[in-house]
Amino acid sequence: MAFDTLLHRGEIRRFLKDQKNPEKVRKELERLYETAAPVHGVRIDEKYTIIENKLGFQILKNSDIVWVYHLNTKAKLYGVVTTGSFHAVALRTEDGGDHRALTMGTNGAQELLQYLFPRLPQAFFGYSDEIVQVWNQGVQKQDKHADMRMLGMMQHQKARRG
Repeated sequence: MAFDTLLHRGEIRRFLKDQKNPEKVRKELERLYETAAPVHGVRIDEKYTIIENKLGFQILKNSDIVWVYHLNTKAKLYGVVTTGSFHAVALRTEDGGDHRALTMGTNGAQELLQYLFPRLPQAFFGYSDEIVQVWNQGVQKQDKHADMRMLGMMQHQKARRG
């Protein structure tokens, strides 16, 4: 599939309108889209992440991504009987954005998380009540989630040390 299709055009325009050099960024995105093999619909390089799945087409700056985690949503009939579930990887951005990459089951989500971890060294990976509290405090302080970035850097340093 080509980068600039009718389905992608609106998101491409939205993303490029905020860029200082839109033509240069467009070429970088086209190169990423054409050269990077997607992992569960996600293409990533040193600057950008492109998510393409049933939920849509999204472009993110890697430097804006501060939190990444596995999301398992269960569908229930009448709130009682589980009729199905879907797995996704949520990518939260410093502006409070919530972007989803659908995966095939838990194994797919784990595979995508392992793929993204070394490529997003500033982002925190994982989910817990404590992390949700840190996230919510960042939203209230409007500090662009400095605490999440600090936790992410500490997590990546720890992983590099072994």
